[in-house]
Amino acid sequence: MSHQSETPSTNPQGNTPQSEGQTQQPAGQPGSYGRPYGQGTAHASQYAGYPDQAGYGYQQAPKQKSGLAITALVLGIVAIGASFIPFLGMVSFILGPLAVIFGIIALVKKQKKGFSITGIVLGALGAIIAGIITAVMAVAISSVTGEHTVQYKVTADGPATVVYTDGLDPVQEEITGDWEQEITFTGVPVGALTVVSDGNVSCEIIMDGQSAATNSGVGQADCVIEEIQ
Repeated sequence: MSHQSETPSTNPQGNTPQSEGQTQQPAGQPGSYGRPYGQGTAHASQYAGYPDQAGYGYQQAPKQKSGLAITALVLGIVAIGASFIPFLGMVSFILGPLAVIFGIIALVKKQKKGFSITGIVLGALGAIIAGIITAVMAVAISSVTGEHTVQYKVTADGPATVVYTDGLDPVQEEITGDWEQEITFTGVPVGALTVVSDGNVSCEIIMDGQSAATNSGVGQADCVIEEIQ
């Protein structure tokens, strides 16, 4: 009896058949050792949705505070603007110093230097200008509404009638020649004098030591203070 040896059969391509239980991979599919370029791993894909993170120990620089500096600037602008307006400029006596105070504090706290210095300058100028304008107005108002002395003078060739104001009401007097009257009153410096006669007459009004009005004529002369001195 003869024994025949079996030789493994080959396929037409010359490849050795796979042993039983071994799965044949389809042609063109990558093996376990390769991966297409650009394909991430499952482990890396789970972090793909997170944004880039800064390195460990990184801290963002704190923003520079500027609240006091801006406050000083705003107060200074309002103070300098209001200082030129009569009566309203009184608020500059408050806002101006506040602008200076806030500006100095802002400089100490190293806030915006430009805003701080501008607020200090504007606040100081606003208070100074308001003080000057207020002083001028006080002098003007005092000169207008304060106490005044008015002198009325009349020259006439004969009997005459004079009408003058005492600061409030008109007063009439009969005179026989030259005449003079002095009145002191409080209020607006106004004056009016009229003299009527048959001959030549003249009149003069002296307000607070200064000649304010003069006139002369035949039969009648009128003197009036038309402008506040």
